[in-house]
Amino acid sequence: MSNEHYETIDDTVYNIYEGMQLSSVTRKDENHWHIETGSGYFMNLSVIDRVVIADLAETEYELGGDGTALIRLKGNKTSFGKIAEYMNWTCVPEQMWDIV
Repeated sequence: MSNEHYETIDDTVYNIYEGMQLSSVTRKDENHWHIETGSGYFMNLSVIDRVVIADLAETEYELGGDGTALIRLKGNKTSFGKIAEYMNWTCVPEQMWDIV
């Protein structure tokens, strides 16, 4: 899957993460978000060198190990909302904190 802002790096990985229901999202800094999924997992989402990287774990303690490259930015800027739209993620707006 591709569009004008993003390029999927690996279709298999995209399909694993695509369509997730998110319980909450908190922005940590300009290119880093902490997420709780609807299925009870935790995820850190970061943009590093124009690549969106997801680190998914069962507990917060396990976060910070391995990250999976999801998508590549075709431009220099993005937002969580644009990433979520591309990944087909949903979250109740009241559970999204400091999202710009």
